[in-house]
Amino acid sequence: MRGRVIGQATLAAAASAGAIYYLDENYCYCVGRRTFRAAKCGAFIWWQYKRVWNADNASEVHRRVAEEIVATCKRNEGLYVKIGQVLCSMEVALPKEMHKPFEELHDKALEMEESEVLRLLRESGVDEVIQDFEVEPVASASIAQVHKARLKASPHTSVAVKLRKPSVTFQVAWDLRAYWLILWALERSFDIPMLWTYGFTREQFRQEMDLRNEAANSNRAKAEFEQSDLKEFVYVPEVFWASEEVIVAEWIDEAVK
Repeated sequence: MRGRVIGQATLAAAASAGAIYYLDENYCYCVGRRTFRAAKCGAFIWWQYKRVWNADNASEVHRRVAEEIVATCKRNEGLYVKIGQVLCSMEVALPKEMHKPFEELHDKALEMEESEVLRLLRESGVDEVIQDFEVEPVASASIAQVHKARLKASPHTSVAVKLRKPSVTFQVAWDLRAYWLILWALERSFDIPMLWTYGFTREQFRQEMDLRNEAANSNRAKAEFEQSDLKEFVYVPEVFWASEEVIVAEWIDEAVK
């Protein structure tokens, strides 16, 4: 009887785990696995600096920690890559052993599936503005990717179409919670103030998520430069159309590589 109960409990647990995995994979953009990876990375950092680190192996510990952070950021993408890039920009404050591993976070990010791209074009309404859309992106970053197309109103005008990745919208709330928890745990463990960075990071990332902010900044910069002495040397592409998820701007040859 006891063996039967254990067997049924094991089967139920396996079925539940399978269902959770399926939902996470197909409907939740892997937020469960991404959060688990982040927690694992935080635990690794704690262990290395709290239990392993000493004056003799400091360089090796710094290198291992950097490689673990980079690996986690690259697998999780989105906000994690952004945070990693911010760390990379603070190399003056980082041990020299961390500099080279963090450079990998500037590599090209994974691209959206073609079906996602086409769905986003339809749902955003931008397909009414552009034509000859090239499905293959010319650039892909942590939260968006860029494609080339032409304006319907002016077929000879090439445009850059920037699309925000749908997965980022769903993942951001979970990612920010995980980020806060890791900062809190490390601050408590090492008595180093870290949580103060959370509010700034959250606000900056949420602003960047809305591509209308980028379009507004571009228009403001264009107007400012046209009134300055630098107008002969600086050119800001014109923005033709913008929404929360999409920007259509003037294409500049060799501006995107």
